[in-house]
Amino acid sequence: MTEATMDAFLETIRRECAARWVQRVLTGAVPPIRGMARLTREARDLAFAECARRGLARAEAERVVAAGIIDRTIGDVDVRAVTEPGFTDLAEELGVIIPGENATGGDQYRRMHARMRELELELLQQRGFDLRMYDIYGVGNPRLREQLRDRMIADYGLEFPIEQIFVSLGGIHSMDRAIRMLRKYFADRGKPCVFGFPAPGWAVAKWQAEVTNLPVCLITTREDADYKLTPHQLTQLFADVPDLRVLYLAITNNPTAYSYTPDELTQLAAVIATRPDVMVLADLAYIGTAEPAMDKARMQVFKDCNLIAQTIFISSLSKVMTLTGDRFGWASFGTREIADLMSLGWNNFSAGLPREWQLSFMTYLELYETHPELGAKIRALYTLRRQKLIAQLHALNQTHDVFIEIGRDEGGGIYNWSKLQPGETVFSLFEKTGLAGVPGSAFGYSDKFVRFSVGIVPP
Repeated sequence: MTEATMDAFLETIRRECAARWVQRVLTGAVPPIRGMARLTREARDLAFAECARRGLARAEAERVVAAGIIDRTIGDVDVRAVTEPGFTDLAEELGVIIPGENATGGDQYRRMHARMRELELELLQQRGFDLRMYDIYGVGNPRLREQLRDRMIADYGLEFPIEQIFVSLGGIHSMDRAIRMLRKYFADRGKPCVFGFPAPGWAVAKWQAEVTNLPVCLITTREDADYKLTPHQLTQLFADVPDLRVLYLAITNNPTAYSYTPDELTQLAAVIATRPDVMVLADLAYIGTAEPAMDKARMQVFKDCNLIAQTIFISSLSKVMTLTGDRFGWASFGTREIADLMSLGWNNFSAGLPREWQLSFMTYLELYETHPELGAKIRALYTLRRQKLIAQLHALNQTHDVFIEIGRDEGGGIYNWSKLQPGETVFSLFEKTGLAGVPGSAFGYSDKFVRFSVGIVPP
């Protein structure tokens, strides 16, 4: 099969798949990120089937499909599939490789599961805490919350009593409960509550507010401000929307991967301080993907500016430790009053947290504490992949001229936010180049923009 023939049949498949999915994605019939991922998977399956029909060997088919269908939709890294030299042992080091999965791996998995048994016995014998019994607090066992307290101190210099740290099944879980209980908090006090959502942003938070029947104020950030909320914008917002009482703030942003600097956060904090009735939902999902000292400086602003009492910090290990499927997350509350309010949500929405899951969470926290080189290795992998992604975008742009602007690498996050040429969409981009991203409307912004992820290694 000639290169021209391969290009032609791949372009036909991409065009047909894009035509089938465009309405479903843009009308919201499917969530845009998952919709674009499903579009890409469908195109890959069809391409492999066509390669088989034409008699291509599997290795050759892999090469053809990888060059013509490039999945940049999902950010989460499959550490089993890492191929970059120096990082291929990451799955074994993280205990992801199961004994029997391959000829040599699984030792870390065995060690971690043995440690889980030791921790359960320690909780039972030394703490009198039986993970198999009904948890009357429903916020996680005390030893796990002590580990999270110590992590917040070591990484960010922020200290919370364990009574103000609640464990959750990922950041999404914490965010949803926090939004629901803040709505109740303000409603009980007879205060209208508007949810402020800077866009582009992680739209699940916006969706959670909407399904909780909170009015959402979409705050469109500017390109010349790197898509970050500015003090002037926030001052005007408080004047125009006096009922705004919850402000979502992603310190390192999804989708842009741009982070607030300590100075930018300090300026925002000065404005927020004028409204002590406003609660900040600080999304820390990507804090930990950048250089540690810089992330710590960002977080210190909350302490230095006395903003902690107005803040709920939402944390997750999904991205910083590549543990998306494990669903490890927690929330840290700035005051005991807010923590007591939130406990109603944690108690009533799930009644408790899974026994073995808590033990696994504790074991992973120990692993990262005793092996800090793992965190450094994951950050280095993200850096390498961001650089390769940007190089790939520039190479494709030289051939197809599809971008006005390609997002730069600020040293953190796992995404790239780029601007399309007039007339281009994520679907025309996919048809022409085989590159699949996520439209800007998925993040409350314009479809002139597209988000790409580092989850898939470029060919």
